[in-house]
Amino acid sequence: MGQIQSPNYPDDYRPDKHCVWTISVLEGYVVGLAFQTFEFEPHDNCLYDHLQIRDGPSEDSPLIGQFCGYEKPDDIKSTSNTLWIKFYSDTSINKAGFSANFFKVACGGFITKLDGTITSPGWPNEYPMNKNCVWQVVAPAQYRISLQFEVFDIEGNDVCKYDYVEIRSGLTSESKLHGRYCGSEKPDVITSQGNGIRLEFKSDNTVSKKGFKIRMSFPKKMEAVSMSVSTHLAAICASAKMATHFMTMDMTVKKCLSLAGCEHRLVNAEGTISSPSYPEKYPSRKECTWGISTTAGHRVKLVFNDFEIELHQECAYDHLELYDGPSSKFPILGRFCGSTKPEPVIASTNNMFLHFYSDASVQRKGFQAKYSTGIVFILAVPPEEIYSAGDSIMILFHTDDTINKKGFHARYTSTKFQDTLHMRK
Repeated sequence: MGQIQSPNYPDDYRPDKHCVWTISVLEGYVVGLAFQTFEFEPHDNCLYDHLQIRDGPSEDSPLIGQFCGYEKPDDIKSTSNTLWIKFYSDTSINKAGFSANFFKVACGGFITKLDGTITSPGWPNEYPMNKNCVWQVVAPAQYRISLQFEVFDIEGNDVCKYDYVEIRSGLTSESKLHGRYCGSEKPDVITSQGNGIRLEFKSDNTVSKKGFKIRMSFPKKMEAVSMSVSTHLAAICASAKMATHFMTMDMTVKKCLSLAGCEHRLVNAEGTISSPSYPEKYPSRKECTWGISTTAGHRVKLVFNDFEIELHQECAYDHLELYDGPSSKFPILGRFCGSTKPEPVIASTNNMFLHFYSDASVQRKGFQAKYSTGIVFILAVPPEEIYSAGDSIMILFHTDDTINKKGFHARYTSTKFQDTLHMRK
């Protein structure tokens, strides 16, 4: 594991700088890249200052992305054991740049991004012997997952006893089997029954082949819905937000899945969030979002008081999703269902995003949660005293994997409410 940073980081990068990194790990592994900070001059097409990342050893390798602006890129994983990175700044505006950790990643993994490819270890070279890799792909509840084999060449026999790819609808080794594949004939397109799919690749200790390359796509589920229509016509409801499709005739049409009136923006330092109709059962076909945004320098904490949502092993039906940022584009903190209250969840910044979804069938009581915020001190020298706003205070200590220091020692005292609660160095 290591770290790369823009020149002059954490201060602003210099104008007219060009830097290149080539990261290589052992054969049989791929390169993982996770951004800690990211701040570049913004541009719609990233034509000015930018970071370019390619899937291979050179600037001729396939482009993963060209990034700029203020939003951290998602975690990146190469398809081989090499990643190529280029930093570029022009002669004008300078920003803080970036810091990213890189590390070697064994084959397989948990995938939630709605596009991309899956390749055998070592791709595009022959896969190594004695490998066992498992990929679990999860899409949002209203999607399915389709796999199209672009390349397929695996040691084979009639029963795929030696090297093979096994695909199941679901995330476990007991989920419904689509098939076990080997040889050189590309399988047909495979589409999951739900929003999860599992791929397992296994090679033995003898023959190696080129392997496989699979492209993922995510078709939306089509769901027929009974509509209240005076002419007894029916409509189909299908889109990422389940928007209503209707005919312009004299009829009354009910929405398939309503988000209207259920989008919430919360800016107070604390408050309560609950599922629609709580404490009564939440309605079917409902989608709600809550965006919590508080003072910069604070962090959002969510504590559940009550929780009861239709149970599913993969939370593929009714569920609550939490994201570490102001929208669902940010890293997911968890997807929850069932009747077990989740542990308290703390965001890494002053933003948290919640997304509740219910399907057309089972309804439960739902949830109620309280959110609060606390100050995060990121200072070389702490203040002499820190005062809580109420009867509790949270201290979070964080270290990275580089420099170690002596640390800190703090004394705390508590008194009656009208007196002072303080901490002293």
